[in-house]
Amino acid sequence: MGTRGLGLLLVLTFVIAAGTIVQDFRFDHSIARERAAGLGVDREVGSLSVALANLKAAQTAYVATGQDPAFWMTQVADVSAEIDAAIRRRRAATTHEGARKRYDAAAAALTAFTAVDGRVRTYVRAEQRLLASDLVFVDSIEAIARLSGELDAARAAELSASDARLSRLETLRFAMNALTIAFVLAIALFFKRASVEAIAPAATPAGSPGLGRIAPQPPPVPMTVPDQALNLADAAALCGDLARVTDTRDVPALFDRAAIVLAARGAVLWVADAGGSRLRPSLTHGYSERVLAKMGPLPVDAENATSLAYRSMRPQTVHGAAPGSPGAIAVPLLAASGCVGVLAAETRQQKPGHDVLPVAQMIAAQLAALVTTAEAPGQKTG
Repeated sequence: MGTRGLGLLLVLTFVIAAGTIVQDFRFDHSIARERAAGLGVDREVGSLSVALANLKAAQTAYVATGQDPAFWMTQVADVSAEIDAAIRRRRAATTHEGARKRYDAAAAALTAFTAVDGRVRTYVRAEQRLLASDLVFVDSIEAIARLSGELDAARAAELSASDARLSRLETLRFAMNALTIAFVLAIALFFKRASVEAIAPAATPAGSPGLGRIAPQPPPVPMTVPDQALNLADAAALCGDLARVTDTRDVPALFDRAAIVLAARGAVLWVADAGGSRLRPSLTHGYSERVLAKMGPLPVDAENATSLAYRSMRPQTVHGAAPGSPGAIAVPLLAASGCVGVLAAETRQQKPGHDVLPVAQMIAAQLAALVTTAEAPGQKTG
């Protein structure tokens, strides 16, 4: 392949890598938006359970001794209006046909309750409290129970649809990253083979057959490689090995390789506890026993790059305070269930190189899969 062909191949590789990074951020935004929408549905529909309890209590007060029925009738009317508005709002917002039918059934149940409530008010105003009590404690309770059941079913349908969309997004992102890693690995192997062939000594026959002499070579040209340049072939190989892990005892050695690939002075794999309120060190590399003894759990609301990466689900970069001082990166471990931890690394440069974060994100994606599918390994020092 000529020089022009190699240049085009390099440009294509850069375009694909850059496009993958941009699309990965888009996937992150879509996943975060979908997760926020699911939480919004859960909160909004869940709050209606409290409203239904208030509705039931207010109507019961119609027939309670010493209560002012007129006051409680106003409360029932106000709460019913709030519930009706919430049902209409959720029906208009949902894209799930099953959930829409459930909201229609919930609206019908609310209409039935309103009709019963009108009869109850008539009996209360006529001082027929016994008949009013029969309606309140039988017909109204049945209507409210039916309404509550339909709302619960609608919430379940919406959350199930949201989970399906999240799973589809995660699958698409994983497939995209896997294809990009395979492509970059193939290009890296191609250039490695091309470089070996280019530096092989050329033999020119001279004298008798079977003998040769080495052609004179021009003096080598000094080449400076930036400290922050990462080996993409090593990164791709590491990601492949992480994806094939079947025994968690293999993970500590792979984590050491991850730190070497990132050219990190030190690295820590932080894993969120069951409550999601603290990050605990699961794997470490490059730190002494004295430092590890002082390394405790991090609150997720603390003011540091690791906690911020977990809360925001976005990579964080920290520059060294002075020339020669190390910088740092913190990359969230994102899974379908949310952020499950953070990969933090201390770089050898004051400002982490531009290629460090993309490689760290690829490694973090593989570690996230291991954290969510297996028991976290015990702490290991490098």
